[in-house]
Amino acid sequence: MKILMVSPVFFPSLGGIEQHVLNLSKELQKKGNQVDVLTAKIGKTDSAEKIGSVNVFRINAGINKQEELSFKGRNLIIPFFFNAIKLHSEKKYDLIHVHCPFSLLSVIPLKVFRIPIVLTIHGNWINCVKGRRYYKKKICNDFELNRCAECMNSGKTIMKIKRKILVWAAENSNQIIAVSSEVKNSIVLSRKKEISVIPNVASNQGFFPDNKALKEFPFNSNRKKILFIGSMIEEKGAKVLLEAAKNINELFIFVYSYADKKYLAEFNEYKNKNNLNTVFLYSLVSNKKIREKFIPFSDLIVIPSLWPEPCSTIVTEAMASRKPVIASKTGGFTDLIEDKKDGLLFDAGNSVELSEKIKLVLDNKNLSEKISENAFIKVQKKLNWNKISEETIKIYRKVLK
Repeated sequence: MKILMVSPVFFPSLGGIEQHVLNLSKELQKKGNQVDVLTAKIGKTDSAEKIGSVNVFRINAGINKQEELSFKGRNLIIPFFFNAIKLHSEKKYDLIHVHCPFSLLSVIPLKVFRIPIVLTIHGNWINCVKGRRYYKKKICNDFELNRCAECMNSGKTIMKIKRKILVWAAENSNQIIAVSSEVKNSIVLSRKKEISVIPNVASNQGFFPDNKALKEFPFNSNRKKILFIGSMIEEKGAKVLLEAAKNINELFIFVYSYADKKYLAEFNEYKNKNNLNTVFLYSLVSNKKIREKFIPFSDLIVIPSLWPEPCSTIVTEAMASRKPVIASKTGGFTDLIEDKKDGLLFDAGNSVELSEKIKLVLDNKNLSEKISENAFIKVQKKLNWNKISEETIKIYRKVLK
């Protein structure tokens, strides 16, 4: 098959969608398919390049930083549309696989050429334009227009129009894929549409411990190392883990790619006020360094998100590296983790329960080894890109019939 992947974000940018599109494209290519990626040119990336055997075409829409996508992403719609037509006229794709709303809106008109469109939804932007469903320190369980308009700083009429456009576009795709059961169940469409669940999983790239890390980081301590990987924003729950750290005399390592300045200031204020000298922060760390220097030398990985994460790759990264993982009992985590069998779950926001679960894993070697091994087996059997690409190809074949 000839497949065009369309995504506003892509490698080397950091994030779940970027890694998802990269890993899926590579795996599909390995299986004999031709995959091209149409994406945004951000910063100093090349306009056209090959990553492995995947052709990547980057469109310049005046976006210099990834954070600008939230308010400049709509600038991609028309350039994506014209470039998708151009690429299709040259290569005659069998189907287009889109990720995120800007991609979907840009290629829906191409249906006049009878090209099937597969849509992967990585978060519920169909009903929540922001995609996070977390506002004023609470999870949004409904999509009431007044609240959504306030959250987005938009009028109710504008929000209503945006929703109608997104719902119409999603319903006109040939097949919808959700990255977790939670995402699937939260999507509300005007008419019935089949939605498949195919998760986002860890990269096929291996873990290669870099022993220099023992000198560069405080990993040579005899204390256990608890690792957090994520953005320093309210939704990711870093402060919940920080609160849990007060009662545990071990090392807590926070690795983040992006930080909200106010949230980071509050985090550091709490850290200093409580004399948490065993807490260390590292910013803008590449995935390569995370795999070489952080995950291999950690004893436990914690994902304390407050919002319902669609499908965090950090969970499967931990599983693939044979590290025990503790995550919030919300969102896609409940798809990936069977509590007490291949990981531990705790009530989101409950730092006391989280502290107890951390102590349980660190103090009980048998439990730690059991959940780590069970998780590793699950990755080998189910949560890997070979399996995910096979499931995706089944969907492709279905829409091509």
